[in-house]
Amino acid sequence: MLSGVTAASTAHDGKRDSLLAVAESQIGVRELTNRNDGKEVEMYLASVGLGKGYAWCAAFVTWTFRKAHYTVPSLPMAAQWLTIKKRIPAKDLIPSDLFGVYFDRTVGHVGFVQKVSDTKIYTIEGNTNDNGSREGIGVFRRVRLKTRTNLVYSRWT
Repeated sequence: MLSGVTAASTAHDGKRDSLLAVAESQIGVRELTNRNDGKEVEMYLASVGLGKGYAWCAAFVTWTFRKAHYTVPSLPMAAQWLTIKKRIPAKDLIPSDLFGVYFDRTVGHVGFVQKVSDTKIYTIEGNTNDNGSREGIGVFRRVRLKTRTNLVYSRWT
């Protein structure tokens, strides 16, 4: 059974739904030459002041928040979206929260939680692939185990 309908989530569902709708609208975007480039990828990167060639998962998150009319800082790095101050436990996840993946003792990938089940999160991620890479080729939906020790979560909505 999917969760995410709680007292905490109902107050802002409309705006959260809008955020996820923007992220969903980008599913299928792909890099032009598999080198962190292409029209949409460069648009995401520009939203954080970067040019083509940079890893862009955090730029995708920033661009999405702004397109959904949230005021957020320009955060070009995944770890900045998962600061201790914004972290939440896995048991409190709702759609529109963010997840991060630890690589080598730092958060190296970030994306949106779209749905939550008891054991899994259903995500929308930029700069990923079918293997869940942080250096992928596009924007995709993925399914991840919710309680993996290398995952962390934050709430910005």
